[in-house]
Amino acid sequence: MTATVSQIPFDAYRRLPGTNSSALSELRTSALSYQYYHRDVCGECGHDCMGEPVLVGYDRMCPHCSTVLADNSRPDTPAKLLGRAAHSIIIEPDTVKSEYAVYRESKTKGEGARLRWQAFQAEHEAEGKTILDVPIYDTCWAMRRACYRNRDALSLLAQATHREISIIWTHRSGELMKSRIDMLTAGPIVDMKSTRDITKWRFERDAKRLGYHCQAALYQDAVQALTGELRPYKIMAPQSVPPYDAAVFTLPDEALRRGRETYEAGIAMLQKCRAARDWPGMYDCEQELEIRGDYDDDDLICEGDEA
Repeated sequence: MTATVSQIPFDAYRRLPGTNSSALSELRTSALSYQYYHRDVCGECGHDCMGEPVLVGYDRMCPHCSTVLADNSRPDTPAKLLGRAAHSIIIEPDTVKSEYAVYRESKTKGEGARLRWQAFQAEHEAEGKTILDVPIYDTCWAMRRACYRNRDALSLLAQATHREISIIWTHRSGELMKSRIDMLTAGPIVDMKSTRDITKWRFERDAKRLGYHCQAALYQDAVQALTGELRPYKIMAPQSVPPYDAAVFTLPDEALRRGRETYEAGIAMLQKCRAARDWPGMYDCEQELEIRGDYDDDDLICEGDEA
């Protein structure tokens, strides 16, 4: 495996060619979900144009059928915005002023409030900044303080030699990959995951559901392609709600092995779909519903009652 590394803004990383952890996570839902949300796949002919779309003005066009590639990226959410801002404030605080602006007034109440908001929005969006409301901004700083109170998290922050680095690498299957590493130390890879609850069993449940073990194995392979070393992987998890605690979690070797099997199976599936230009949905046969007996009759509604 070969690799190159760069330190670039997140938007520039998103535009780089390459399959990443988020794309493979979408693929675990279904190949059709990947095709729809992954803007490199042509919705007309099914060709994956990663690395070879034709640019026409601001549009990206399939070189095979000349269809404009739709940008069906999932819409931004407050949780995603909080996560991105928290990453900057905790890991790269020096970039906050250049990347974010905080609006501290009401957007609707008071004479001229709407016009002041619109002027502020236009000015800072023209500068390429993301606008944060005060509650999100304050929450991010509370999460930063939580990391600095936790001895293990503080140690990882102090050890970081590289922050928010982008690695472009080639998997042993030949697939071009890209990975964005939160922090790299002389020892472990560190990934920050904001969470509402750091209780161990709840975080384990969320880690399994969200595929953290798959992402961890992929990041290990990305760093190994870059350094030649298989590094340990740790998660720094600050709470995004009071009391704003923080924890550091590790993953056992068995979980990493399963994660590697899963993400590599995703690459194989992606290459198969790409070659066939066929992106099947979630099910290929009919499914039987299980109607459990753990609800009350009062929960039943008549057909047509729902809007």
